[in-house]
Amino acid sequence: MARITAKEKLVNAALELMAEKDYMVTTVDEICEMAAVSKGSFYHFFDSKEELGLAAMSAFFQVSMDEVGAQEFMKLEDPVARVYGYLDYMDRKAEQLQRTGCLLGNFAVGAARTNSRLQERVSQTFDNLAQAIAGMFSPFASENGEDGLPTAQELAELYLSIMEGTIVLGRAHCDPERIRKGNRWFRQYLETLVPA
Repeated sequence: MARITAKEKLVNAALELMAEKDYMVTTVDEICEMAAVSKGSFYHFFDSKEELGLAAMSAFFQVSMDEVGAQEFMKLEDPVARVYGYLDYMDRKAEQLQRTGCLLGNFAVGAARTNSRLQERVSQTFDNLAQAIAGMFSPFASENGEDGLPTAQELAELYLSIMEGTIVLGRAHCDPERIRKGNRWFRQYLETLVPA
């Protein structure tokens, strides 16, 4: 097993703290303490907290994609069953999401409003995330959107909008069921799009 580097420890600590607390209120000292890495080492790897924030967003995207890709439902041949497997997987993550929030969502409502580099990365990462999951939704979608059905990209963006909103509600109400409801509503909507 590969030994985790000091840089990886810093990114992992940033992922956790910036998702749970928000980028703006997370300090370099807190990150270093959680990572058990000196402040000197921090500045060896990163010029600023902003640089670490950018690295954390990139890591968030990669970790998310790797985690989804490793799930059993991704091996299913039936593309509709694969989508439902994905929604079930997100249901199981509801308590974690309610507790920690979403790193991208936190950046979007916090630092991105005042920092153009972070805003551009948040926007790009959300676009990348939508593109990455859009292919899954193709069984429910129109290829060109001209037959009254949404495109796979539109379904992916709708799903991300529902999830981000329900994560905020889940955190506000300390209730992971809010997140599960969003998943159920989206699933019910998808079921209306399945060809007879």
